[in-house]
Amino acid sequence: MIDVIVTSTCRKQFEATYASFVKNVKYRGGFRFIIHVDVFEKNKRYLPKLLEFLRHNRIDDVKINTGKHSFANAVNYLHGRLESEYYFNLEDDWIFLRQIDLDSVMQVMKNNENIHNIRFSKERIKKPDLIAKKRLAKSNELYLLTGDQVSLGGTDLIESTLWSLNPHIARTLIAKQFPHIPEGTNPENFLFKKYNSKFTVSGLYIYGKYGDPPYVKDIGRHCFLVKKIKTISEILRNPSLIKKQDRMKKMERYLGGQFES
Repeated sequence: MIDVIVTSTCRKQFEATYASFVKNVKYRGGFRFIIHVDVFEKNKRYLPKLLEFLRHNRIDDVKINTGKHSFANAVNYLHGRLESEYYFNLEDDWIFLRQIDLDSVMQVMKNNENIHNIRFSKERIKKPDLIAKKRLAKSNELYLLTGDQVSLGGTDLIESTLWSLNPHIARTLIAKQFPHIPEGTNPENFLFKKYNSKFTVSGLYIYGKYGDPPYVKDIGRHCFLVKKIKTISEILRNPSLIKKQDRMKKMERYLGGQFES
């Protein structure tokens, strides 16, 4: 049995995420879903339907949080609930585009103790060229470069240095070594830094080989972009909305700089 931990913000997208996971992620040992749901005011109307969906699929390890919301606290809670030797990290807005033989992936991890985390790519896996290296060096992001492609037990993997919270399978023992993530901290950045400060040789990998198409798709990003474009359009047409709806900070975040009305 593998624990599947899911952070949710009470969105209908979870239904598609769950269906695609069950359809495409194959494992003979079965799964135990553990879900942390942050219920926001804008999404609370969906909560009864979400709970009914979870009951229908016999998912009963669910924490409903209607108080102070924090992604860091959600990740801390889920890591604290882990019991299986390996766990699958998921969020409520990802779908799986291709089948994954998780038995083979786990066998590779069992045979290679230095492998700590294998994530599933949301983009076509491109081998870094000179242009990409120069671009990342200019932005001080060389850590994003992928490394060598290896084949272990017939499973293709690509070396990485990034502990991502995108869909992945990892060793519970490693997650249990992470300190408590401070509230208000970006969990992904925090875990990335803590992991790389602890392990001088990375045990992080991407599933597949160079040239492979993506295995997962972020279905929550589309909704965010639509909302972002709508907000920018509304404010550009009527800048007075900034004062009326307190959107100054949002506009500056969207545009990457100070917005002058």
